[in-house]
Amino acid sequence: MWLTGFDAPCVHTMYVDKIMKGHTLMQAITRTNRVFKDKENGVIVDYIGIGDNLKSATTKYTGDGGKGAPTIDMEQALELFFNQVEYCKTMIPDTIDYSNWKALRDADKVLLVKKGVNHLIKYDEDANNFMKAEKKLSGLLSIVKSQPAIQDYAVHVLYAQHVSKAVRNAKSVKSSRSEQQKQIKELISQSIDSDDIVDVFAMAGIEKPDISILDETFLLGAKQEKDGNALKIEIIKNILKDEIKLRLHKNIKKYTSLKEELEKVIERYHNNALDSYATIAELVERAKDLQQDDKRTEELGLSEEELAFYDILAAKQDIIKEKGLMQDIVHDVVKAVKKNLQLDWTKKENAKAAIRLAVKKELRGKVSITKLNDILAEIMAQAEGQFSDWSA
Repeated sequence: MWLTGFDAPCVHTMYVDKIMKGHTLMQAITRTNRVFKDKENGVIVDYIGIGDNLKSATTKYTGDGGKGAPTIDMEQALELFFNQVEYCKTMIPDTIDYSNWKALRDADKVLLVKKGVNHLIKYDEDANNFMKAEKKLSGLLSIVKSQPAIQDYAVHVLYAQHVSKAVRNAKSVKSSRSEQQKQIKELISQSIDSDDIVDVFAMAGIEKPDISILDETFLLGAKQEKDGNALKIEIIKNILKDEIKLRLHKNIKKYTSLKEELEKVIERYHNNALDSYATIAELVERAKDLQQDDKRTEELGLSEEELAFYDILAAKQDIIKEKGLMQDIVHDVVKAVKKNLQLDWTKKENAKAAIRLAVKKELRGKVSITKLNDILAEIMAQAEGQFSDWSA
C-alpha cells in the first residue's frame, strides 16, 4: 500500500507494522487525518512500537515555533464531547435508567441494551442517526479520554456504544447460508465490556440466523413476549432479505414477488397498519414459503436449478399437450439450456439464439404452438438470471 504521496480522505484507520522515522512516519500517519463526510478524526493502530520515533518526528516538525493554532484545543474538544453526550441522551427514553451500569450483571445490561435497541430500530432514520451520533461521540472520546472531567460521563458513553453496536449488528444480520466476510472490530468501541451484551440473537430469542427456526413455536414466543418485538422484526427481515437475495437468480419471478411482499409487510408495519405481532406472523409466513421450496425439490425429484423452470411450465399447464410427468419436460429443457451455455453467453446474440432454438426443439409438439413463444420468453429470462455467470 502507498503510505506517502497520495490523499485519501475516507481512510479512517491505519495499522502500522513496520518501522518508520522522520518525514516518512509523519506523512504516513497523516493519511488518516483528513475530514471526510461524517469522519472527524482517524485512528492509528501501532503493532510495532513507533512511540519514540513519533515523538522525535513531531519534535522536529513542530519545534520551530510555528504561530498556527491546533485544529481543536482541549477546551473546545471537551465542550463538543459534553454536547454530544447530551445529544445521544435525547435519543434514549428517560425511562431507561442505566446510571448504575458498571455495577450491573451482564444479564441486566442485556435487558437495558435491548430496551434501547427496541426504541430505535423500528425506523431506519432513527437507528442511523443514533449510530452516527455514537460514532461522533466515540471519536471525541478518543481525543478527550485523558481528561478527568469526562469520568462522570463514562456511563453514558458505554451505554451509547453498546446500543449502537447492537443496532449495527441487527442491521447487518445475514442468513446463515450467506458466506460471511471477516469484519474488523471497530477500535473506537474497545470499552465495550463483552460481546455477549450485544448479542442481538440472544436478545431477540433467536437461536441462529436461519429461516428454519421461524415456525409456530417461534410465533408463540413472540406472542407471549409483548415487548422486544421490534428487534425480532429487524433481524427476521434481514434474514429473509438475505435469503431471498441468495435465491433470486434461481427463480427470478417467484423471489422477486416474494421480495415485493416482504417490502409491503415492512411498509405496513412502519405505517402502523400492522402491530408488531401481526408483522412477525406475516414474516414467518414468508419464511414458510422459502422452507416449502426446499421441500418441493425433494418431493418433485428436481434439482434446485430445475425448480424455477418447473414453476414456469406448471403455471401454464393448460397449454402442455404431452401427457406424463411434467418433470420429464423440465429435465429436457434444463439439459437443452445447459448444453448450449458458453462464456459470456448473455452478451452474445448468437449464443442466446442457439439456446432458444434448442429449447424450442424440446418443447415443439409438447406445448401449444400458439403459446410457444410466450413460454419460451419466460424460460430465457430465467436462464439469463440463473446461468449468467456460467463458466466451463
